[in-house]
Amino acid sequence: MVVFDRRGGRIPIRITSAPLRRDDQVVGVFGIAVPLAQTASLERSPLDDLTPRQLEVLRLLAEGLETPQIASRLGVAEETARNHIRALLRATGAHSRLEVVLMGFRSGVLHPQLGYRGHVVEAATADDCP
Repeated sequence: MVVFDRRGGRIPIRITSAPLRRDDQVVGVFGIAVPLAQTASLERSPLDDLTPRQLEVLRLLAEGLETPQIASRLGVAEETARNHIRALLRATGAHSRLEVVLMGFRSGVLHPQLGYRGHVVEAATADDCP
């Protein structure tokens, strides 16, 4: 995506977003925009280009949920949840659910108490976020 600065200059950015939930309802969206010039010096990971849905599935896998539970949390059919999981594995090159979760922790996309990059896991509500 491209945004414009105060002088009309173009700044290419990468946006990452995640839903904020309260009682299985999306109550907001948390997003971060990073200028691409800043990300060029960082080492790239297969997890850098995941969609918000893939990040959500990754977080649910990290919680230890099975396919039926993931489908229920996402509000989709079990086959759709399986498709999301397969797409996540394909996008990251992981061969198993465990491998993709480990990739998430090692790369910093997942954090033991936070879910992914600052997103608070289900134990907290949107009101708990700063």
